[in-house]
Amino acid sequence: MPMKVLFLHGFGQNSQVFRQSTGGFRKLIKKFKLEVVFVDAPHEINQPGFESGNLGWYFADKTDRHLEPGGVEESLDHLEKLIKENNPDGIVGFSQGASIFCMLCASRGEAPKCIKFAMLFGCPMLNRVKEKQETLREIQLPILFVSGVEDKVIDWQEGEQLSLIFKNATFFQHDGGHHVPGGGSFRTLYNDFLSSVIVSDNPKSNVEINE
Repeated sequence: MPMKVLFLHGFGQNSQVFRQSTGGFRKLIKKFKLEVVFVDAPHEINQPGFESGNLGWYFADKTDRHLEPGGVEESLDHLEKLIKENNPDGIVGFSQGASIFCMLCASRGEAPKCIKFAMLFGCPMLNRVKEKQETLREIQLPILFVSGVEDKVIDWQEGEQLSLIFKNATFFQHDGGHHVPGGGSFRTLYNDFLSSVIVSDNPKSNVEINE
């Protein structure tokens, strides 16, 4: 059976937008022949500058986005439902999509049992996660945190801090900004990580990745 990966978009995106923006990334990991599933956050953004269909996992405090955000509990329940329905082996999360997965682990005290790995890009460090550091250190899930030194939305140091909380996490800093890098120079990084968590566990995967 192919391994399935759930893709969680960032604030102001949706599943379709995230699919389009990760084409380069998905081509780099195509050799693993994963089944990918893009899902939507539950909250529509009704704010100036956002179009209909722009979604978010939560609403951060405008003065300090690290504080308890609004809409988290609904999104945690929504994400648990999506995981139960799809039974994915892995998570790829960007920005809010990355942090809602971290918050799920923090809130429940463990990673979902079906999840074997996570790749989290531009992930913010919220207080809800920081306060659960001791609990999160017991989670064995392999996680790759990737952040850009030129990220003007989420400071790269937040990704590094998160990687130090999770016991089996790796951090990589790139030269770019707030996005999921898809250039050829990242092929080795992604392939090495996925080889360590996928190939040994599922060497006979044979379903092409969805383009």
